[in-house]
Order: sequence, then C-alpha cells, then structure tokens
Amino acid sequence: MAFDEGLAQRVREAIGALPRVTERRMFGGLAFMFEGKMFVGISGSKLLARVGADRYQDALTLPTCA
Repeated sequence: MAFDEGLAQRVREAIGALPRVTERRMFGGLAFMFEGKMFVGISGSKLLARVGADRYQDALTLPTCA
C-alpha cells in the first residue's frame, strides 16, 4: 500500500529541519526516524506515532486512536 504523500508533507512541515531526523521508506509506508529510531510513520492515509509507556493508556482513550 502506498502512503499518503500529502500527509507526509504535512509531517515534514510540522517537524521542520530537526537535526538527526531522517526519512525511510519501510513496509510500504514512510517512517520518520530520530537517531535511527522511528517516532512517526505513515501507512496508507494513517498516521502512526510512538507513545511512551507512561502515556500509552492515555493515548488509547483518544477518539482517533486505535
């Protein structure tokens, strides 16, 4: 599945030119990496965000999270 290029551009604009951030195509989507670790990904038209263990349960209560 291809990723939503418009969403990818919005992420690029939101993170700006942060040092040590790279993009990598992975698993048919796009991953944004900080020092080699994915923190945001795009799969199709869905945005995936890494959430720390201390906020995981809170994130699951948001209406747009599954």
